[in-house]
Amino acid sequence: MSMTMVASTYLHREVDPTQLMDYVLENGYRITASGVDDTFMSVAADLFGLEAPEILLS
Repeated sequence: MSMTMVASTYLHREVDPTQLMDYVLENGYRITASGVDDTFMSVAADLFGLEAPEILLS
């Protein structure tokens, strides 16, 4: 949901969160009882043509 809000803001158009969620489910980014895999934010940014921020994992 947060990525659709970011994409909508930067792209100046409405982004449907259900389409992004379908992508998450179809491509194995869903983590049961936890949410979405951390790597998905970069993937979603690429899908929308946005520059993905560097995510540092410790």
